[in-house]
Amino acid sequence: TYIVKDQSPLVRPAHATVENACQAMFKRVAGSTLVSDDQRHLVGIFTGRDAVRLLAQSKDAGRTRLAEAMTANPVTITPKDHAIDALRSMSEGNFRHVPVIEGGRISGVVSLGDFKGMEIEEFLWPHVRNATETNGNRLIAQIVHDQTPLMCGEDETVQQACQLMSESNAGSVVIVDDQKRLSGIFTGRDA
Repeated sequence: TYIVKDQSPLVRPAHATVENACQAMFKRVAGSTLVSDDQRHLVGIFTGRDAVRLLAQSKDAGRTRLAEAMTANPVTITPKDHAIDALRSMSEGNFRHVPVIEGGRISGVVSLGDFKGMEIEEFLWPHVRNATETNGNRLIAQIVHDQTPLMCGEDETVQQACQLMSESNAGSVVIVDDQKRLSGIFTGRDA
């Protein structure tokens, strides 16, 4: 309950355009918007990943309705659920936002960013407790071990980056110059 207390979630009607939703998300610095019917009942959620998928498919954000681009019937929680329930849902479903519903109505949205490091460490990485430094903090090398980052060249298009992210179900792609040096990062929020 404390996470969504006094929250005013970003909500858009299903008939709104993707462009409208992205503008609202950008203005609020939000990673998602909840999608509702005329009675303010949840029908879906639209996130940066949905925007990436839309751009990867070369669809027009100004003409595409949220109803066509959203994730319909998302997993939800109630204000009385525990934080660990939200983290478990996110981990099992490989998503970063969970709508909070009370009495059939939208109360808020919980995102991965709402949780503190300790909650995430305890839930997502219990197997590394013995592999940490003596002060209890993991080394970055332990986190990125065996990772192969997605990379795009500086001359590639937004659509190409979105296609790569969509195919890999990734939230970002590293932008590199012609010598494979880091130039920047492109994320769903950038899309």
